[in-house]
Amino acid sequence: METLIQEITALHRSLSLHQQWSVTDAVSSYFGKPQSLTPEALAMLEHHELLIIRDTVNGLVLTNHAVQDIPQGKWGQSEDGVPRKVSFGRIENPWVLEDRAVPYSAGASGNWLSRKGIRCVFFDVDDTLYSQFDLTCIALKEVLTLPEHFPYIEAYRRIGYYSGKFSAEGDLLQASPQGERASRMREDRFIQGLAEFGIPISREQGARIQQAYSRLQGEMRLSAGAGELLTSLNELGMTVGIITNGNEEHQQSKLRTLGLNRYVPEERIMISSTVGFSKPDPRIFQLANTRTGMKAQDSLYIGDSWPKDIAGASAAGWHTIWFNPLQAVSGNGNRPEAIVSTFAELRELLGL
Repeated sequence: METLIQEITALHRSLSLHQQWSVTDAVSSYFGKPQSLTPEALAMLEHHELLIIRDTVNGLVLTNHAVQDIPQGKWGQSEDGVPRKVSFGRIENPWVLEDRAVPYSAGASGNWLSRKGIRCVFFDVDDTLYSQFDLTCIALKEVLTLPEHFPYIEAYRRIGYYSGKFSAEGDLLQASPQGERASRMREDRFIQGLAEFGIPISREQGARIQQAYSRLQGEMRLSAGAGELLTSLNELGMTVGIITNGNEEHQQSKLRTLGLNRYVPEERIMISSTVGFSKPDPRIFQLANTRTGMKAQDSLYIGDSWPKDIAGASAAGWHTIWFNPLQAVSGNGNRPEAIVSTFAELRELLGL
């Protein structure tokens, strides 16, 4: 354990020679993920009084042989007053260090909106207010016979990667049909994405998957609990809005299908192709503040994309909640203040 602490401390010192890195940054770099340490933990780590190990079950774990309640950032003794034994790889009553983003847990909620002083709540659309993942899976299953344990989530992410790549190249994937080139690019995202998982498909199969996906988009519904949450926020007097990347016509079609105009007025719908900025550019969030007359510190953004939603809103000074139903791995940089995977969890967290 001492060796590991010495390695982290040495890393901290070497990094500090070139940049203003804290011990937290050094730990983040060492373990490959951002961490948030309490002041007490930092002080103990600096003085080598804190054991820090990677537990294969629980991730990054800190211990000073006294039970800590990390989600609330408090330190104290165990209920029976007996320190817990620590051993490498397995820990009795482990104390897992979470990111500053605290995952939802039953009973850990409260009137989050009131405590944070939130008056304005904006949402992402794709894979937040509805599940684009579900539509993709249904379309794939309609056309292909895939292995029983096919990794749908991983494949979906790679299909999404090619969607973004092709969209950046031609900005056509997010648009309405615009000829043969647009059709081929939409099909190629499935062809190339599935090829990475040993599933070669023909151009004709790619076209059929895209046709099924387009049909399903016309039938999509809000995620379970989303409508009820939006209603509650409006009844509470919150300023509710949407910030989404994409083509104006295509995104507006989704909003109509989902019935979001019942919850959000047109002037609070921010679509990147119309306003001229795309997430994660903080200017799209700043524009939302200008339009609503709300301050950044009074605003909350909820979305599924760490690099676009969380990083962008955080850079604009907004509060953030990461909606993460697919259990994506956290990214670098600014971190959300909470993580949820369902609208039921979000509703309880917000105290609605």
